[in-house]
Amino acid sequence: MNLAIVANPSPLVDAIVDEAARCGLLAECVASLRLAGEFDCVAFGLPETDESTLLDGDADFPAITERINADLMRFLVEIRQASVALARRGGGKIFVLTQEDSASYYLALPQSPIASRARIAAAKSLAKEVFRMGVEINVLDVQSFAEQAPESAWIAARPDLKAYALRFHPVTAAAVARVVVGLCRMDCRCFAGMVIPVGVGFPEGNL
Repeated sequence: MNLAIVANPSPLVDAIVDEAARCGLLAECVASLRLAGEFDCVAFGLPETDESTLLDGDADFPAITERINADLMRFLVEIRQASVALARRGGGKIFVLTQEDSASYYLALPQSPIASRARIAAAKSLAKEVFRMGVEINVLDVQSFAEQAPESAWIAARPDLKAYALRFHPVTAAAVARVVVGLCRMDCRCFAGMVIPVGVGFPEGNL
């Protein structure tokens, strides 16, 4: 099985590539799907525009929203191309990674609620259209993971994070990577159009 990861290099992307290699999969990170070779599974990396900058008093709203919109338009084009390519090859899997950002209320972490909600809506809508062609599209809503903030920041925020239904515990990028690769390797059609949470300690409302 070949895995194409549409994203820029990051600790999480590197962890997915390493995990895929450990499991005998050929994985490559590409900025655009047109640069990828053969693939049976596609994973779209986390949104890359940090929307928390919109909260700054001197934020350049037009520039930031334009970047968010441009990122979303690229994503829509890419996921459409991925679904068409996989349908022509007899089917395959697409996983869209989004950022579950509840922990960002308590410490400085990347936030992308606009992009994440838009990607979820697009993925669920497209999933209904392409499942009959053998293409499974699912969203992995990834909890903030350990490498996204210094250990000292996680320790300082620990008292506030007890507000979670289950005591919040930041997982590692390697753990998230094992989930992504493991789902790619599953030989069953048991998920489609789903938002699958990845992490420990999500608030009950997010489930």
